Amino acid sequence: MEHGGGIHGYAAERRALTERGRPGTPVPGRYGPGDCCLHVVAALLVLFALVAGGILWSWHRAMNPPGPDIEAVAGEPGVRAADLAVTRTMDGQLDRLRAATPWAQPLGTSVTDFCSATLESAFMSVSRHWTPAGCVRETALYVAFDGDLPARLRQLDTAVGGLPWQPTGSPAGSSSPLRGLYFTLSAQSGQGTGTPATPVPPEPVALTVPFSPRPPESATPGTGPGPETTPGTAPGAAPDPAAPRLRSLLVSVTSSPALPEGGTWDGVWAQDYAPSDRPYGRDGRSRAVYRVWHPLSTEALAAAGYAHHRYLATFVLSASSPAGSVRGHG
Repeated sequence: MEHGGGIHGYAAERRALTERGRPGTPVPGRYGPGDCCLHVVAALLVLFALVAGGILWSWHRAMNPPGPDIEAVAGEPGVRAADLAVTRTMDGQLDRLRAATPWAQPLGTSVTDFCSATLESAFMSVSRHWTPAGCVRETALYVAFDGDLPARLRQLDTAVGGLPWQPTGSPAGSSSPLRGLYFTLSAQSGQGTGTPATPVPPEPVALTVPFSPRPPESATPGTGPGPETTPGTAPGAAPDPAAPRLRSLLVSVTSSPALPEGGTWDGVWAQDYAPSDRPYGRDGRSRAVYRVWHPLSTEALAAAGYAHHRYLATFVLSASSPAGSVRGHG
């Protein structure tokens, strides 16, 4: 039995050795053709995953670029100094307007002051970019008055003429009062400015005149800076690009039921949104820092003014940095 078992064991061993030598027979410890294909496929899958991951990451960065540090921009010494100087200048000019129009009843003053940046998409491009951080300050004075309108408009033109502003489009170096409110009323009445007859106010009255900063050489001493100036900047020093600069004055006169041109955020925003709402910084598409946020409802102010007076007037002073947007959101 042992001898027979040994013969059978020997024969089995010989068969195993013979089969190992046949082509295509897997040998323990070695890779066959199928194993090589699997490794190539695995390597290609890894390479594809790396390339796809890089593309997705690049697309994510293009669609969500890192935004500017608005807090740091708003806190820059040059920006803060310019904002404080602009605030003093604007408040001083509104005080002068109130003093020059004692016959007008103040209704309210709105103020908005903030720095912001928004995420925008380039035209015909899948990438997005952040706009440069900019700061905007705007204040609007609302008043109501009565009396002879042409005479009042001349008084308003004189009051504005005492400030460093001139009607937009006026010859450089001239206050050009004939291009102001009285001029606009005459044009709407179909009368030329040289006509001695007093223009007849149309009903309802709706006059709006934009004013631009007067060149520094023609500005009245002590009334404030001229065009494109940055208050608070040392002589010869380059202003901070985010520092606000005086940009425009908008004067509007109306009669019921017309609404005057008010501050940018005094229209629909003040009427339809809660006092705690803000236009920027509420999502990932914008960032903002608010110094002052006090818009007023133009509609509510008009209702209060027309209840006891015939006419309304608004004076909207705007200052912004080169990157800031002044009007067009209300």
